[in-house]
Amino acid sequence: MTNSLYQCMLCLAGLVVLTIGAFLIHWLQLRRITSFFGLFLVCIGTGGIKPCVSAFGADQVIAQLDHINNSRGTDNRGVVRISQSSSVQGSMEAEGKVRAFFASFYFCINVGAVTSISIIPIIRYHFGFGASFALPSVFITIAMLTFLSKRREYVHTKLDGSLFTTCKLCLWLIRKTISKNSWMVRFCPCIVPKRSPIESYNDDDPFNDDDPFITNQQLSDAQQAVNVMPILAMLPMFWMLYDQQSSVWTLQANRMNLHGLQPEQLNIINPIEIMVFIPLFERIIYPLFYNVFGFQLSHLQRMQFGMVLTAISFSISGLLETYLQKSEASSVSVFWQLPQITILAFAEILVSVTGLEFAYSKSPERLKAFLMGLYLVTTSLGNLLGGMLYSTIFATLNRATVMHICSILMVINLGIFCLVGKGYATSSLAVTAIDLNSRPDGSVQETLSDDIRKSVDGIELV
Repeated sequence: MTNSLYQCMLCLAGLVVLTIGAFLIHWLQLRRITSFFGLFLVCIGTGGIKPCVSAFGADQVIAQLDHINNSRGTDNRGVVRISQSSSVQGSMEAEGKVRAFFASFYFCINVGAVTSISIIPIIRYHFGFGASFALPSVFITIAMLTFLSKRREYVHTKLDGSLFTTCKLCLWLIRKTISKNSWMVRFCPCIVPKRSPIESYNDDDPFNDDDPFITNQQLSDAQQAVNVMPILAMLPMFWMLYDQQSSVWTLQANRMNLHGLQPEQLNIINPIEIMVFIPLFERIIYPLFYNVFGFQLSHLQRMQFGMVLTAISFSISGLLETYLQKSEASSVSVFWQLPQITILAFAEILVSVTGLEFAYSKSPERLKAFLMGLYLVTTSLGNLLGGMLYSTIFATLNRATVMHICSILMVINLGIFCLVGKGYATSSLAVTAIDLNSRPDGSVQETLSDDIRKSVDGIELV
């Protein structure tokens, strides 16, 4: 809660700077500097708000489940067993509640998108940029006050130990896994970790944060987080294609018969469709699929279907582009873009909404906001990849060809995603067993089971 509040204040400060710059500063160079500084604050604040507020909101939902305290159990030998099936996130009830929350959360995001796209340009046109920045400042102030008014009713997750230690262990596990590939070692010898993270902990370590031992929870968190990361690594390709609807597809619309509309105004169609389709999926499509086939679609299956639809939408876009090039483009109605826009909206629900749910429900308690942040990073990586391709390879290619290449890239990405998904399903079924031996000072000595030792071979616990 505290992190979200501080980030909201940072975002508000950025909007206030933009408002002051637009109203009071008339020297162009100073206004530019002010605008960049304000946007920088908004970016930093937004980057902190998004992963924290989504994870915090889902925590409020999960905390209401009666079996929240039964996710861990100890057998008569003092062995703690942590498994997917025994965790609260793995239960059918928890998955249903988390899915409903993120569907509602995503619905609200698109309500804001529709409102801003439709209202802010009108305010800017009639009253200028100052008023268009001032209005969001007022709204975020109201949101902060509303958020604070319920602060005594929120459920807070108390986390013990060091997050830095867990993140360092994640990095070590990734390097250890990559180093098992001989060709990677030949290409980059420095990838091989020289020692376990435990060995770096001593009293002289400047990063020593009073957490001298790797605990059971940190070890389990790190392994679970590393298992999720390959799935997230498959999402940048989706975002590279998805965000082209506000760039490449807008340029395509600009050559068509707009019927008095501006090409940018078509961007409002996507959030409106998302607001309509989310309840459709939650109340009709998902339950109908369960009633007909007798099982619920998993996170990975939903994302796979979404990637298929993304490839189809870009194939349709390529066919439309080919038709525009062979005919009088200005005579073709812009509403012929509706099929590709609508199919991509379906794909967004299956990939993006499900991706948020997956990143939260499959991440450990201590690292939920961290993995939600990594999920959001996939968007920027996708945009970066798209910018690189369009400024180099795609720059000289026919637009229709580019659309079909994008479709093919998504199919290839889907194939890799399926392979990665099989590996994730296998690793998520493993049961971690950690023997606990008490220490006089209250810390623990962990002895790894054979299952987990295969994954973290080389760690020497103190």
